[in-house]
Amino acid sequence: FINSKWRLFQVSTEGGTAESAQLPFGWLLGISPTRPEMLIYGYDEERLIAVVPGGQPHHIGNLSTFDATWSPDGSKLYYRDKEDGSIYTAALDGSDAHKLLTVNGEPLRMRVSPDGRTMRFSVITDANGFVTSLWEAQVDGSHLHQLLPGFTDPPSDCCGSWTPDGKYFVFQATRDGTTALWAMRESGDWWHKVSHAPVRLTQGVMRAEAPLPGKDGKIYFVGTMPRGELTRFDPKTRSLAPFLKGISASGLNFSKDGKHIVFMSYPDDVLWYGNSDGSGLHQLTFPPMRAGMLPRISPDGSQIAFTALTTGKPTQNYVIPVDGGDPVALAPGNLDCSDPNWSPLGDALVYATGGAGDPASALHFVNPKTRVVTEVPGSKGLYSPRWSPDGRYVLALKADDSRMKLYDMNLHTWQDLIADMHVGYPEWTPDSKCVFFSTRVVEAYWVDRVCLADRKIQPIANMNANGKLVNDFGTWMWMGLAPDGSILALRDIGTQEIYVIDVKLP
Repeated sequence: FINSKWRLFQVSTEGGTAESAQLPFGWLLGISPTRPEMLIYGYDEERLIAVVPGGQPHHIGNLSTFDATWSPDGSKLYYRDKEDGSIYTAALDGSDAHKLLTVNGEPLRMRVSPDGRTMRFSVITDANGFVTSLWEAQVDGSHLHQLLPGFTDPPSDCCGSWTPDGKYFVFQATRDGTTALWAMRESGDWWHKVSHAPVRLTQGVMRAEAPLPGKDGKIYFVGTMPRGELTRFDPKTRSLAPFLKGISASGLNFSKDGKHIVFMSYPDDVLWYGNSDGSGLHQLTFPPMRAGMLPRISPDGSQIAFTALTTGKPTQNYVIPVDGGDPVALAPGNLDCSDPNWSPLGDALVYATGGAGDPASALHFVNPKTRVVTEVPGSKGLYSPRWSPDGRYVLALKADDSRMKLYDMNLHTWQDLIADMHVGYPEWTPDSKCVFFSTRVVEAYWVDRVCLADRKIQPIANMNANGKLVNDFGTWMWMGLAPDGSILALRDIGTQEIYVIDVKLP
């Protein structure tokens, strides 16, 4: 990803310098098993492109897709329809397209077994792309079922491929916060009893992702060492500068008096609290709990409200004393909860059930002492609430991120603040007069501002003009505000390389 564009590069399997492939912008989906041809999703034209090295790229019909693969004999394509998320098959020129199957979620990375009988693919079942599972079906769409139910909790198995001989299936999965490669034996013979239980291939803190077994018997994969650098946008230089010595943290929130901070460390999602200069930090949460979303310090500075995920349970909102202790659930239940925000007096919180992309999401008020919960009238289909510092409004986003709405606490009515514009991570200014928020223009990540007085949208900063930002929190990259109104963001300073491992598979 260079200069806000995906570009294709190539490197020898023996290692060396990566060189530009001088091909159309887009994602490489695969290389034909029978001829020197590549399949590319053309990013600019949003269509499938077939490219012969040294030849002229040509479109493959009018297939509405951004993910596809060849059959093992190179005679047909399998692809995910861009509109309904179903899996289709078609001839090489895009003709004779017909549906094979439909799943509850978004399928991706289809792969067909070397014998051409079985298809496996990953399915995303949450809006942020954090919950993925592997599924299997016959190539005619029949016998659809989950491949490894219960292997990870929440499901995180993904992105598998067969070895060329079809004896093993290699995939990635996350356990105990670490993403590793796993191999599963496909079949044995009459003389040898084999186990089909997945076996872990990689160890350590590096994320091992997107495995590709090679014809040389090696397994190639993407190795990622995630790390962020907390930065502040300087409006004079229009650049990002390290903030709090560039700690790897996001979701930063300041106490009302500006003397203390709370944040999530990245990438381990641990909650920390300390002084606003970064000193005196102490840890508040511990694995297997993973803090998420945006922690908030109570107006009196005594407690922190935050969202967290514990294996096997829905995401819940918790409160914890700033000095530490056991987190207490705000409103225990079976629904996913997120984004707890304090009222200015600290006598209530507003939060969301559901989330981005969920039309059944809604907002709720909860009394932190009695735990009495009431639904915010007219809030169906909304999430990501923010209470204004003066207490007059509750701001929220539509589940598809296309609108920003205001709930008037005095009149008990809703009104649009922003319409027909994709927005994320709204933050009130301390005087409650304006709202900063993030938006996207093509691949540029902007922070804009809208003020209640005139409702005009004012672009403030192109945040990724000074380097890539961490995109580990779903569709939107986090932005926040410091007490002086400056914009905060987490710059990506992690490393991502292609690795190869030699594996002796029986």
